[in-house]
Amino acid sequence: MRNVWTIAALALLSMPAFSAGFKPHPASFQPRPAAGLRAYVIGGVPIAAVDGDSSFALLSLQAGRVGSTDYVRLFLLYQNLSAEPFLFEPGGHVKLTVETDRVALPGLLPASPSQLAKDIDRADETGAIHARYSGALRSAAAAEAPEAPAPPRIDPYDAADPAAAAAADEAARARIRGPSHMYQTFINSDNSGLLRRATVFPGRATSGNVYVAAPGADLRKCRMITVYLTTNDGIRAVEFAPLAGE
Repeated sequence: MRNVWTIAALALLSMPAFSAGFKPHPASFQPRPAAGLRAYVIGGVPIAAVDGDSSFALLSLQAGRVGSTDYVRLFLLYQNLSAEPFLFEPGGHVKLTVETDRVALPGLLPASPSQLAKDIDRADETGAIHARYSGALRSAAAAEAPEAPAPPRIDPYDAADPAAAAAADEAARARIRGPSHMYQTFINSDNSGLLRRATVFPGRATSGNVYVAAPGADLRKCRMITVYLTTNDGIRAVEFAPLAGE
């Protein structure tokens, strides 16, 4: 009988521990519109689209908990629009500043995939990304079907007026890199589940989730999360704030 109990105990010890996983807080975070940034809420999912001369990015985030620590889970898609390969490194190209009603935490860096391996399953992340974003982006792209109204024409502008030139350029990018481009780029991206260091070749895209710990912060009382994203266009700040009433 003692041998039976010994075998059972060894079997339990050899079983993998249950994953703590990510438990999202209820609030949704809406990106704040800015020059070169378009804010969407598609199928209830807030998404920021960031345009640059040499890059395109989609960002969406949630606050929640892994174990006993609050984390920001950032979905990030990066597309290289330059003529040269670009080495994208989440650990070096993504930083966050988190502001709650009690603390401000600047310069927060992503946890590495190896640090998350005990609590976050990479395959589960891949499936969760597809489930959360694929349908939303597909429905938005369908609204740009040929039968939809054509985008408004951009009136000619005075090339000597920088503000007019910038406005016309941004309107053109919004048409070219609208929901159809967002969806096609998403489904053709290399979705790694947990975003990893990768060389992104011209025209290609990589995507995945990035986890950033906010030790000592209660993200249920978050006022602002600012993502600092570095690409081949330089550093871009993208602000997210909780939706009113949440």
